[in-house]
Amino acid sequence: PPSTLRPAPCLDASSESSVVARVASKAIEMDAAARRCSRRFVTSSMRRRPAAAAAALPPPLAATAYKDDESVYMQQAGHAPPTYMPLSPPELELIGRPYGTDPRALPHPPTSLHAWFGAPPGSRVLVVAVHAYGFANRMRALASALQVAQDSNRTLLLDWSMDEGCGAGFDDLFNASAPPMAAYLSRYRGDGALLQLLVDRADWSRPIVESTVPSGERVLVWRPRGVVVDVGDVVLGDTYPVVVVKTSGFFVRLGLTCQEYYTRKRNFYRGALASLAAPVEAWRRDVLSTEFGFHVRDGVVVGVHVRAYDDAYDWPVVPPQPPQRE
Repeated sequence: PPSTLRPAPCLDASSESSVVARVASKAIEMDAAARRCSRRFVTSSMRRRPAAAAAALPPPLAATAYKDDESVYMQQAGHAPPTYMPLSPPELELIGRPYGTDPRALPHPPTSLHAWFGAPPGSRVLVVAVHAYGFANRMRALASALQVAQDSNRTLLLDWSMDEGCGAGFDDLFNASAPPMAAYLSRYRGDGALLQLLVDRADWSRPIVESTVPSGERVLVWRPRGVVVDVGDVVLGDTYPVVVVKTSGFFVRLGLTCQEYYTRKRNFYRGALASLAAPVEAWRRDVLSTEFGFHVRDGVVVGVHVRAYDDAYDWPVVPPQPPQRE
């Protein structure tokens, strides 16, 4: 889509109205083009459209269809009911045994909602599943989820698993049991097999899913979709004591200013830096004692972000550049 359909991740009051106007103008233009070729134009760039832009768009699908960006946005914002996907009998049988198939499964099936997730009885928790991406992206997603947990008065339970993008466990990097990290989150001690089944239910086309645990209670699974996310009462409210978040990158809650978001993110990062595990902290001090460390202390830092290239994946995204010629 044209660049004018991509508003900045964070907008202040002075710039928001002009961006809305540009998006509205482009929406009307693209909708007219779509109608000429018997197609339908749908945008999820912004929810608060001026009346002229809203009138130019076709009516959205029924709330339960979830076949386009607009209806999916309505679902994520809490204006349409979650997709209901209870655990199937084979899944219930899988996680209701002494299993042996999943090392992260609890040795004895619990009998209550909170026990399945290792949470105190009666508590309101946000379980964050960080199962993919590199270290920096994981930390950005974690910082975003932490703000939602704080704003909804929920305890953050972190499930961090290693993959090829990040070969370190959370406890390898941080001391999560001591302050200040302990004030931000607790480690997930619930059933790993159940959590994996739940996070697999939410995806890009159905970001809000209601499911069940073997004891019969219902739980909400949320995959934040987009950068600026309208987090509705379905997540922030009291309907679901347990909300599971499947991370897919950083996001900003709609209504949060840039300054507040980045200030809170920076405070979390500073807390993480003060909670480094002993081996990591020793390595950091070794680095600071070198010539490179001298420049760090002097305030001169050059960061290099190295990415691998894969022909099968990266060609449509970042095509190889032709060699420069004199």
